[in-house]
Amino acid sequence: MRPDHEHALSVYAAHLKRRNLAPATAKKLTRTASYFLGWLGKPLARARQPDVRRYLAYRARDLGAAAQVGELSRLRGFLDALVSHGLLPQSPADGLRVQTPPRPARPLLSEEAVRALFEAASRGAPGEHPARALRDRACLELLYGLGVRASEARASLVPDLNLIEGSLLVRRVKHGDPRVLLLPPAALPHLERYLREGRPALAGGRGRDRGRLLLSNRGSPLEPSGVAGIVRQVARRADRSAHPHAFRRALASHLSKRGVSVLAIQELLGHRRLDTTQVYLTLDMADLRKAVEILEVGERLPG
Repeated sequence: MRPDHEHALSVYAAHLKRRNLAPATAKKLTRTASYFLGWLGKPLARARQPDVRRYLAYRARDLGAAAQVGELSRLRGFLDALVSHGLLPQSPADGLRVQTPPRPARPLLSEEAVRALFEAASRGAPGEHPARALRDRACLELLYGLGVRASEARASLVPDLNLIEGSLLVRRVKHGDPRVLLLPPAALPHLERYLREGRPALAGGRGRDRGRLLLSNRGSPLEPSGVAGIVRQVARRADRSAHPHAFRRALASHLSKRGVSVLAIQELLGHRRLDTTQVYLTLDMADLRKAVEILEVGERLPG
């Protein structure tokens, strides 16, 4: 690799480290930057917009439309970082767009569907150890009760859960610092029983749990796809279709219908921008303005 390319990657790696991103996210961003530099084959300072266009056309042979949008977004972030650190006078990706057909919206989980999933989690699978059902219900309580991401639920440690105060310290928050969120009272008995009965049975005293709150069937920390696997199995038992992020979106929609302000929901979900929260709520601008005017910032989750 050219020396200027190596220097650019080093600067970018330090830039990502300061942003406190999840390791998997930083690795994906760095991989795109490295791939582009390997393809470029000339000094980075000589890169122009036609080069980026040709690179995207080259990548389009292996990527679908949505993946092409992600590739351009990651590449734009890399080049913008180099501009901010003085390695480039201007980003050659400025003004570029990838046209993609609109994705069909995933069905929103209704409150009745969430109840059915909770019941299926508590039932467990036939012949399954009761501890797994307690773990599955605790996992869903975090996903829906707090609207946490799958990675945040997976990263939670036992000391992060404070049953006396009814709160959870949420770690590895996307684009932000750890934060404490209040749990709905209805979730506390399920989490308390999981800690008292379910987790010790899963851990089995083998010392492989590393203090994680949610454990696999073998008593070790969940794999990156572990939360999705739990949701998939619970949804199959409930004869439903669901994924971890569906609970986050459902929570936002259900709270909005109960009159909670968009600002309160934004705070709960940890969104930096209000328009990101609006996407979760599928509100039009009139609804958004009305909700913002209410300003019921003190409201939390329904009991």
